[in-house]
This record gives sequence, structure tokens and C-alpha cells, in this order.
Amino acid sequence: MRSQEGLLLTSWMFWSVAYYMYFPFLSIFFSRFVPEGEVSLLYLLFQASSLPFPFVGARLHRRSPILAIVVGMGLSGLGLALLSLARNALEVVAFMVVNYSFYLALPSYYLLMGRQGEGTITRVWAFSILPSLFMPSVGGFLAEALGFRGLFLLSGVILASSFVPVLKVHCEAAEREATGLPRSAYAIPLMILSVAMASPYVYLLAYVDFSLTKVQVGELSTLAEVVGMAFSLFSSYTKRKEVSLALSLLLFSLVSLLRVSPLFAVFFGLWEAVIPLSTEVFAGRTGSVDEYAVVVALGDAGWALGYLVDAVWQNAELAIYSSSLVALFTATMLLLDRARKGIK
Repeated sequence: MRSQEGLLLTSWMFWSVAYYMYFPFLSIFFSRFVPEGEVSLLYLLFQASSLPFPFVGARLHRRSPILAIVVGMGLSGLGLALLSLARNALEVVAFMVVNYSFYLALPSYYLLMGRQGEGTITRVWAFSILPSLFMPSVGGFLAEALGFRGLFLLSGVILASSFVPVLKVHCEAAEREATGLPRSAYAIPLMILSVAMASPYVYLLAYVDFSLTKVQVGELSTLAEVVGMAFSLFSSYTKRKEVSLALSLLLFSLVSLLRVSPLFAVFFGLWEAVIPLSTEVFAGRTGSVDEYAVVVALGDAGWALGYLVDAVWQNAELAIYSSSLVALFTATMLLLDRARKGIK
């Protein structure tokens, strides 16, 4: 692995250590402040608030790509640490909006990765999932021992430090010429829609319906991430990324069997392949930070749209079942399009 790619991967490793430590427990924590069916409304509020962040990050990038990453990841860690102090739903939303400042850094991250060659984004994403093998379980133990507040505070400190490896990354002085996003890039929100719809409720339903402990939720999340890591890593080396994306969505749709057994939550881990594959399949390697800002914003919009649907329905089970149907639909469309291109 090239040294520049290694530094970017190390940065994402720090981010992943923090992320996988707290992510499985967010919805459980949020349900303390709002009814279960309204958890998605909280997600919608801070996700929608982050929609301008990629474009602000692009402006920071013009001054310095490193500055965009330092500001974005530093604020993101601060927001998570402040979440440990939240006393009501309003404070939860405010602190999570700050946490979502990582969207300021994503255009710079993607541009720097894209310059390392084809498949780098998916490969870095895949390797950065390694902390998921143990951090959800560690998070479960910490949540039991220190409570959610202790968990978020520690995770926030680690997250804020994720920019440190990037300080050594070499950045080209001149920005490459914009090549123009392909029209297919606007399909990214549809690819992410199913993931967003299921995201607020997968671990919450497993926790409530099967009376799991926080440690067990962490172990379940670990299994899910192992599945996602393996598929994402495999996909980073295959040439047929459209087929890999379709297959990941088909497997993701099995999460609808969650009510049969909590073990079906492991298929939620396929989101780790859906996101980077969607970026590489539909956006390709763009030429400028402004184009990557649009790509990130499109992904952001996909998450917000999924949370909006959930917030309208306010029904966790309906969200899970509908998520699977959307995943099946998008996978079928991808395979039909691939077959049509093969005939031509």
C-alpha cells in the first residue's frame, strides 16, 4: 500500500475505532428522549442540517485540504463528546449536527483517495472496517460499565484525533480540472435509501424485541461488520462493481427477517459495501473537490430521504420491511441494466 494511501487509511482507522464503538447504541440512547417510532425524526433533523456541509468543506479545501479535514473531524469529535451531556431531544439534535461535521471533511478525503487510483475508496473503506471486529463489543462493555455518556465522551476524543495522520499527507498544489459528473451520479440517493431507512431501527429492534444486553448488541454489530468488511474488501478488487453493488443490496434485503431472529441483523453490515460501491459505480473518479462535494451531498440526501420516509411512517417494523423492498428493487434495476448493456 502506498504511503499516502496508508496515511489516509490510518486516519479512517481512528475514525472507525470511535464510530464502531458508539454507533450501535445511538438509537437506544435516542429512545430515552423520544418514543421509538420518532427516533428517525431525530436522525432526519441532524442529517438534513448537514446537507450544506460538503459545499462548506469544498470551500475550506481550496484554502487547504488538510484544513478541511482538521476542522471537519475535530468538530465531529467535539459534537460526539458533547452528546454525553445531552439532557433533552433538542440538545441531542444540536450536538449531533456538530458531530455530522465530518461531512466537511469527506470531499477532501474522497479527492485525496481518488488520486491514489481506481478502487482506492472502496479498498480504504474495506480495510478501515477492521475495528468493527471488536469495537462494537468493546462499546457494549463500556456502555454497561460507564453508561452511554462515558461511551460518547471517550469515542468523541478518539474521533477528534482522526485528523492527525492526515497532517503528513502530501497535497498537490494545483486543483485538477473538473471533468463533470456523469448523469448516473444522481442515482446515488436511491442506492443509499434502503440503508437509511433501516439504519435507525435495526439494532434498536433487536435490543427491544429479543431483550438483548448492550454487550450482545455490540457482538451482533460486530458480526454484521465482519460480513460488510469481507464483501467490501472483495468488491474493491473486482472489475464488475455494478454486480457487486447489486449483490450487496440483495443480501442487505435479508434484514427484513430480523423479526425471526436477531442474527438477520448481520445483513445490515452490507451497508459497508453499498456506500463506497455506489460512489465508485455512479460517480467514478471525479476531477475536482466541487464534484466530490456534490457526490457527498447526494449521499447525504439519500440518508435524509430515508429518514424522512421513516419519520412520516413512525413505524419501526414498516421501515425495516420497506427498506428490504427498496433494496430488492434497486438491485433488480442494476442487474437488468447490466444485462441490457451486455446485450448491446
